[in-house]
Amino acid sequence: MIRHDTDLRHALSGVPLSSWTGPLHRSVAGRYLRSLASVRGSLKADNRYTRAGTCAALYTSHYPDLALLEVMQGSTFNEAFPGATSAVHVTFNVRVDLTDVLDLTHGDVQEALETNLQELTGEWKAMNARGLDAPTQRLGRIAFESRQVQAIRYPSRVQPHRANMLIFKDRVSTPLVPAGLPRDFPDQEPL
Repeated sequence: MIRHDTDLRHALSGVPLSSWTGPLHRSVAGRYLRSLASVRGSLKADNRYTRAGTCAALYTSHYPDLALLEVMQGSTFNEAFPGATSAVHVTFNVRVDLTDVLDLTHGDVQEALETNLQELTGEWKAMNARGLDAPTQRLGRIAFESRQVQAIRYPSRVQPHRANMLIFKDRVSTPLVPAGLPRDFPDQEPL
């Protein structure tokens, strides 16, 4: 990743943004059934592209099974039962219409930002434990601060040939409403 924030901002401003319309998938632990599309977790905890308190972010995936795999990373259940999925997660979809997506799955975008698949999917928690921002978190912050990027499409750590999408809630003008839930599921508020 470009080392200096000023240079990274400049490079980001020259990267073409793409659009994406359609469903995205999210998997949430059962204890959060009343707030499936909540962004509170991104405000309270560090994540791959956001530090706690930086911005309201919704982490989603292009694939329902990948959404669940992403959430299960590092969970005690997954470590105790490798390959098993817990029944305490709810996976749903949300339809989006995004016009300003930073697509990190394209090699030319990675090249422009001087990053690569290893850096985008690498371990970020160890850097945070040392009090440092991971390169992906710097990029997420700068993309959010640009006020031009609505979302970041990025390669999955668990399946790098597939993609996830981080949506900056404050950059999306239409409400994101959970869909694909059972008929008797508790009512959900839009984002």
